[in-house]
Amino acid sequence: MNKIFYVCSYGGSGSYMLCGALNRYGKTKHIHSRKPPDNLEYIGNEKGGKVYCEWFNSIVIPENELENYYVIYIYRNPSLSIPSRLLINMVIKIIKCI
Repeated sequence: MNKIFYVCSYGGSGSYMLCGALNRYGKTKHIHSRKPPDNLEYIGNEKGGKVYCEWFNSIVIPENELENYYVIYIYRNPSLSIPSRLLINMVIKIIKCI
């Protein structure tokens, strides 16, 4: 069985670190979303989708494929994520200056 992990969050919550850890168990995809769709969907340009690679694309995954998918939602207080985002942007600007 080919496992596919969807790790969904809005950033600054450790989701990329979790994706890295899950890579040894299957294919991992990071999704910037706090709101799950009514039915599980593909992301990005999969199956003809035309959205950003980390968004659900409105194309529903067929029921016979769902057994391969594992979905993890990470919720965090958004006010705690802001410093993480600011720090990342600051580090990128410093690196560009060097």
